[in-house]
Amino acid sequence: MELPPDVTAIRDELSALAPRARALCATLDDDALHAPPAAGSWSVALCLEHLVVSAHVYLEPMRVALAAGRAAGRMRRGPIRPGWPSRLFLRQLEPPVKLKTPTLDVIRPAAQRAGDSARLTTLRDQLWQAIGALPGVYLNGHPQRRACHIVNVSVAGVDGESLLFAMRDLAVSSGAACAADSDEPSAVLRLLGRSPELAQAAVRFSLGRTTTADDVAGAAQQFIAAVRHLRRVAPAA
Repeated sequence: MELPPDVTAIRDELSALAPRARALCATLDDDALHAPPAAGSWSVALCLEHLVVSAHVYLEPMRVALAAGRAAGRMRRGPIRPGWPSRLFLRQLEPPVKLKTPTLDVIRPAAQRAGDSARLTTLRDQLWQAIGALPGVYLNGHPQRRACHIVNVSVAGVDGESLLFAMRDLAVSSGAACAADSDEPSAVLRLLGRSPELAQAAVRFSLGRTTTADDVAGAAQQFIAAVRHLRRVAPAA
């Protein structure tokens, strides 16, 4: 079923603006990106943040709902008449979005991103030093040249699923991110030389801007306690 002409016109106009926006942003440095043109005006970064947040939070659920309506034959033809739902929707898109959603990493000042990276690298190394002291725990990846916010380890002598369950108070994942939806051993970890058993018994810790040194210490304590407990009561074959 075709969209109403007014909706189609808006869609086409936004599509035509996309390459112009990309070309404009490519010429801006950090200062120009974050400097408002006048007092009380939005900077380019705030405009981008507003559009991106709106697209992710509102437009994708709308797309799903519209597709379901088309499939059920409930779509109306003719112009769209604004009612209270549309007015509520538009109010939700009004500034300041930055008070509702954290600024996206890609439009934060470079100096701030660099400071975050250095802090996360320190926390990452502290976590690995704590859990790597346990025998049979192997780091997956280069000791230094790896993501500043990820610690991925394989653990010998335990079952991977049992280990995750034993650390259910922690938001950790199994294996590599690209294999998160598969029960098979991660192909990435296998290419790194891990056996199928070690690839299955992999745990991925992810750190963020809100992660503290206390969080890292607590996670290390839970990990070590869980590994020792499983090796004692239910060692992997």
